[in-house]
Amino acid sequence: MLEKSSFIYFENFLPTNYFEELQQLMTSGDFEWFYRSQSTESDKESSFTHALYADESGQVATSHHCEKFKTLFDEMLKKFGGERIIRARAVLYTKRNEITYTGKHYDVINFDSKPVQDPIKIALLNFHTCNGGTVVGNTKVPSVENSAILFNNTTAHSGFIQSDTPIRIVLNFVFVANN
Repeated sequence: MLEKSSFIYFENFLPTNYFEELQQLMTSGDFEWFYRSQSTESDKESSFTHALYADESGQVATSHHCEKFKTLFDEMLKKFGGERIIRARAVLYTKRNEITYTGKHYDVINFDSKPVQDPIKIALLNFHTCNGGTVVGNTKVPSVENSAILFNNTTAHSGFIQSDTPIRIVLNFVFVANN
């Protein structure tokens, strides 16, 4: 575990067998991916997403694959002091000719586009090692298979999309933490 002022980094986050099971599922033809023309409101970087879980607000439907991720979600809540899940979404980026960046953003914003304050946390779990990754605050965190990053919703972040591998998959896990 590596702790920076704006995030905490975890290596080998999941047991290898479980991680490989999830990775295989998401790269199989049985896992549905849905096209987005832009990753954030301020960029033009396309991606594919799969909404796994959403809270009772009904923003997105729960995926029929959600049960396979239940152990992961329960473990993340337990390990990170979470109270309840707001959203869990897998994101797949395809290879670019050169590294490109998504727009800096906050995952949960209020009516005036300001980040919702604590106790909302974000955890990102990487499913591939590549030259892509995530910028948390001002720090570039490379995508390393089975690594996770934890940070507050009030920390701006962006993705940088890989140029060396055909795909990069990351799980975006948004939750309410215990105070």
